[in-house]
This record gives sequence, structure tokens and C-alpha cells, in this order.
Amino acid sequence: MRVLAMEERFIDILAVVAGIIVIVIATGLAIRTFMVPAGAPPIINRVIFRFTQALFDVCTRPIRSEARRHGILSLYAPISLLAVLATILTLIAFGYTLAYYGAGVKPIIRAFLFSGSAISTLGFESPGNDFWIIVLSVFEAITVATIVALLIGYLPGIYSSYQQREQAVDGLVQLAGTQPDGVKVVVAFVESYGASKLGDLWQQW
Repeated sequence: MRVLAMEERFIDILAVVAGIIVIVIATGLAIRTFMVPAGAPPIINRVIFRFTQALFDVCTRPIRSEARRHGILSLYAPISLLAVLATILTLIAFGYTLAYYGAGVKPIIRAFLFSGSAISTLGFESPGNDFWIIVLSVFEAITVATIVALLIGYLPGIYSSYQQREQAVDGLVQLAGTQPDGVKVVVAFVESYGASKLGDLWQQW
């Protein structure tokens, strides 16, 4: 019995440690995605974006209309971003599920319900009077609220960058016409502004 109790205690400690590691990874992923977007994106983000890109390629391949294809592809970035957010929240829920389990909320399905209750802030599972369960619930709710706040703060910057890109594309269309190739763009730019201004074109694109 004593050996069994020690094994259970070891499993609980291992679950808490593993849960904390998953939570830290998920939080770091959120920070790198929404607070430090410059530089190389995290590998999880690259995998998600490539996966969604593959799905969009499959969906748009049979479409002949350029306008319809462009309309569908315009959903690629927001859906990919939502997929990243869903992945982060899933990792957080999984990490806290392990932490709850290690803290004494058993079986694992009940620990998952506790995590879902806290992450959704619905409170359909009460932590009772257990101090550590209450602490975990509060921290999980704060973590999720912080990540959502980071996302809300991140969206205006993304929208601003998108608007700048669209303005640059419109300027390119006005300069060289619709569907211009590289040669047409350079020739039109030189004719309009002179070869001495080509450096500005390279910096912009």
C-alpha cells in the first residue's frame, strides 16, 4: 500500500510538472505570436499556416474565377490566425488538465471539466474549498483573459499592415496595370520617376 501511494504521488507530481511545462510553452507561443510578431514565427505557427494553406489550395484549385479564388484566399490569414489561437487555448486547457489531475482532481475527465470550466470562465465546475484548485482555476482564467487581450491588441496592428499592403498594391496597379510582371513594373517606374528612384521601389517591395 505504501509503495502504491508513493507511485500515485509520483504520478501526481509528474502530472503537475508536465502541465506547467505545457502551460509555459503555450503562453510563450502566445507571446511570440501576438506580442513579438517580428522575426521567425514559432514552428507550431508555421505548421498550422502550411496546413491551412494546403487546405485552401485544395479548395481553390478547381475554381476558375479569379475573383472567387481571391475571395476565398482572403480568408486564409484570419482562419490561420484563429487556428493558432485555438491551438494555444487547447494547449493551455491540456496543461491545466494535467495540473488539476496532479492536484487531486480525479479522474482525468473531471480534471478536464475543471479546466474547461475555468478556461471558458463559465464556472460550471466548482473548485470547492481546496486552496490549490482555486489557485489553478484563477490562474487559468487570468491566462486565457490575457491571451484574448493580446489578440485584441494584435489585430489593429495586423489590420494596419494589411491596409498598407493593399494601398501599395493599388499603387502598383495604377503604375503598371493589372497583373503586372516584374519587367513591366520596373519599366513603368523608370518612365514615371526615373532610374535614380529605383532604390525606393526595392525598399518598398
